Amino acid sequence: DSNAINNAATIQIRSNLHPTAVEFLDSLNLPAVHPLCLDLLEFDRSGGDGGGDRNDEYEYEYHHVRLGGGGIPPLPGGAGAGIGAGTPVDGNSADTGTPIGSSVVANAAAAKVAITTIAAAKEAASDLITFYSQVAPALLAITELWIRLFALLVAPLALLYLFWDAVSCWRWWGCTSDDDGGGGGTKKKKKGNDNDGEGSSVGTREEAMNTVDNGQNTNNNNHGIMNNHNKTKSVKTEAARSSSSRLHRHLLTSSIILGTASAAIVLTDSLYVHEFGRLPGMVLYTLLLVLSIQSCQRHKLHWFVLMMLGVIKVVVVVCLVRSNPRSVGVGGVGGGSMTTLEDHHPGLDLPMVKEGLYYDGSNEFVAKIVKGWPETYRVYTTFGSGGGSGGGGSAANDVKATPWLPTGDSKTGIPFLLNSAPDVTYRRVWAHNEEDDEHVALDIAFPSDRYHNTDKPLYMILHGLNGGSSEEYVREFVWRRINEGSTCVVMVARGLMDTPVLGWNVFHGARTSDVHVASGLLRKTLSKDQNQMLAGVGFSMGAIVLANYVARSGTDCNLDAAMAVSGGLDMREQINFFRSQRLWQPMLAKELRDTFIVGKFDARYRHRLTEEDYLELMRSAHISEIDRHGVVTYNGFDDLMHYYSEMSAFGDHSICIDRSGGGGGGDGGEGTGICPANLIDDKGDDDDGDPVGRLSNIAIPFVALHALDDPLVSYRTVASVDPEVMVKTGSGNLILLLTKSGGHVGWPLGLNPAARGWEWMNNSVRDFILAVDAARKEQLLREGVD
Repeated sequence: DSNAINNAATIQIRSNLHPTAVEFLDSLNLPAVHPLCLDLLEFDRSGGDGGGDRNDEYEYEYHHVRLGGGGIPPLPGGAGAGIGAGTPVDGNSADTGTPIGSSVVANAAAAKVAITTIAAAKEAASDLITFYSQVAPALLAITELWIRLFALLVAPLALLYLFWDAVSCWRWWGCTSDDDGGGGGTKKKKKGNDNDGEGSSVGTREEAMNTVDNGQNTNNNNHGIMNNHNKTKSVKTEAARSSSSRLHRHLLTSSIILGTASAAIVLTDSLYVHEFGRLPGMVLYTLLLVLSIQSCQRHKLHWFVLMMLGVIKVVVVVCLVRSNPRSVGVGGVGGGSMTTLEDHHPGLDLPMVKEGLYYDGSNEFVAKIVKGWPETYRVYTTFGSGGGSGGGGSAANDVKATPWLPTGDSKTGIPFLLNSAPDVTYRRVWAHNEEDDEHVALDIAFPSDRYHNTDKPLYMILHGLNGGSSEEYVREFVWRRINEGSTCVVMVARGLMDTPVLGWNVFHGARTSDVHVASGLLRKTLSKDQNQMLAGVGFSMGAIVLANYVARSGTDCNLDAAMAVSGGLDMREQINFFRSQRLWQPMLAKELRDTFIVGKFDARYRHRLTEEDYLELMRSAHISEIDRHGVVTYNGFDDLMHYYSEMSAFGDHSICIDRSGGGGGGDGGEGTGICPANLIDDKGDDDDGDPVGRLSNIAIPFVALHALDDPLVSYRTVASVDPEVMVKTGSGNLILLLTKSGGHVGWPLGLNPAARGWEWMNNSVRDFILAVDAARKEQLLREGVD
């Protein structure tokens, strides 16, 4: 029966564990089998009628929905207004009382065929548009992303090839006007020699016909054979030279177009400019442009090459014009002096805040934590730099950023391609959220010796979008921590990893109740004798949820400390982060739509969405569009701004609704990144007008770790307000660790980043948690002595 199965599963997850780990699981007292499976077993065992206590609605729910029949939960109050709503049309209800003539019937049939044909054509066109919208954005994003990733490599290589071509022509002379790029005079001379050889061969044959001496005839024939051989050899040489010339012209064409375009990217792309400034890109672009024009003239290349050069020049000029230096005012939303860099490129979305560690020194506990937090994994430096990203000083020599990954794009994408994580053994239990009667999975990993150490921090981990406990960087974090003796618990978001959701409340980013339930259960297991702490860690989407929970729960927070990695504090800033929407989000959107929305909850979305909304959802190109057309409507939010406000820890403060305009120069000039007073939306302010909203509720040490070159989540989500103002709000428990580079869940190290994995990021979390743990125990010890 169900109890026997649950007991068997409970015994299985406890097998080979040390008694301390078994005691930990016993204190959780959570089922090892999802209650749905046990209920289904009871239903089937009772013969389908539940002993007479279950009605038809119950039978429909369990057999059609929970057994995977593709249906939806019973609808509250009717069928709703979605695609599945409405009254079905009865095909037999037509009035047949009046006879209809055959011609009328024929015309009606023809009209029906025409209407059907038109409808089919429209449907086919609509399907084609939908297919294009689902496939093309991701393919275009991948293509452009790879071009940008290798721009700094392609541009110098193209420059070297064009320089070699120019030097070759200057050295040998004669390739200034020929079509094939090499020695026209030499070519003509060889052609003349070939003609002489041919004439000699003909003359030899004529002498052979008029000579009667056998020895002389044989000798002349031999001369003819040799001349014919020389002619064949000359033809082959000329063919090889022609083939080499064609290859050379193709390489020149590719070098000119790809090289100049790559240099233009280095010159105008926000991440390259953020990392290197304008000078390297300007030098590369100018040299390539000059050499390209010379090569076009020297080799008389196709007009298409000149046209592409013209297009690239126009794009570069437009980008440079709209990013002209101008004086901009300083001052963030909420007043105070903004900790900004000088703005030389207002047309680009460059961070205006300085890298570093921001905290409130007047909070003695936080100051003690920072003092005990080692700089090794708090400072992210590049090779050859004397300073550090994130707090000054210098990192250890072996903790340096990967030098051949220059931008946030490469620091994000390449680690995901190269890194791998060891396997981790999880033991799953299910936590019950009484708010809506749902269960979330908790995947528990014990140390390698299968102990549960009560003197080590207990980690609760929230994964990223489309992820779970099997995500590479989550698994690596867990592997590192369990090898240090800590127990880790990964909370799997609703519906992810193919976990069941029984009702309508599927995952969305604004729900924090699951985190509160799971952390509350884990808190009950902590050892009071050892002053054990519960630490929360969130990555990407999990970081957003974690930050929101910490800010909203205030003193009711079940965690002792928390760190959010590559998440945002105010996701409203993502609405205008167009670079992310174009380059990175299409891939994520496609996976989210295919695996989560369509693959698992399609029937529910169809029921709650109108046909127009569902069609727009299927055609959504990036995450914000999926949220706007799907998540917002499905979950009853007012609009995208409302959803992102509810999702964000920083979502109730004044926000600049438009940073792109505002009247030429000064505060609010185009692209300045500084919000003018007339464009501030203060609807999110609390009653006291606090510019940082519910961040003041944070009651535990909380760190937001973010790279200023994050290509997925804008730096504005954590630094739209002066960081010095943010960290001093409330009790001063907020800490901001901003690194100049690192990407999104990246921060690769060393020449071979695959060998180090996500070491910097994961060890930075560990060092902060250990610093909090040491400060807590010292404070408790002092209080005990006092």
